[in-house]
Amino acid sequence: LWIAEQDVTESSLSSYNYSLDLFERFLEGRVDTPLAALNEQQLGAYARWLVDQGLSQATVTLRFGLLRRVLKRAVELGYLKRNPAECARMGRRRPEKFTRQPFTQKEVKAILRAAEGEWRTACLLGYTYGLRIGDATHRRWDEIGPGSITFEQQKKAGREIELPLVEPLKSHLAGLLLRSSR
Repeated sequence: LWIAEQDVTESSLSSYNYSLDLFERFLEGRVDTPLAALNEQQLGAYARWLVDQGLSQATVTLRFGLLRRVLKRAVELGYLKRNPAECARMGRRRPEKFTRQPFTQKEVKAILRAAEGEWRTACLLGYTYGLRIGDATHRRWDEIGPGSITFEQQKKAGREIELPLVEPLKSHLAGLLLRSSR
């Protein structure tokens, strides 16, 4: 019922359904448990179960937050007297220490084969210049000159750095310009 009321994108809807599927998996054979029988301890156990599934704390918070909203709507509609998720203790796990590893050449090739349109451009910018995806998607055409690209350095406001355009990004951008001029 709650999902049917949402006016969201297809990807958000898919994420919502996935969150609810996770909760059903947690419940296993107790799927038919009445909403009113849910309590804080069960919902806290659900949050810990999500952590045990290997989900990051941010993902656990996101998935649990969605369940909290669903149960809040159940209260508003009179199915529940109170929302047990409001008082449930999620618990926190200590973040694991890890170091980021760059993509392997094989992984980069797979990403570039799968990426289309603007995402291919963003991936090529990230691969070529080491940009984070957010920085790559915020590049503008006026930053690209004949044979070079100019970036503003974030830590030294106002200072620009000019780097040469290299393959395969150079050919990709030339193809985009050619298609847009037609």
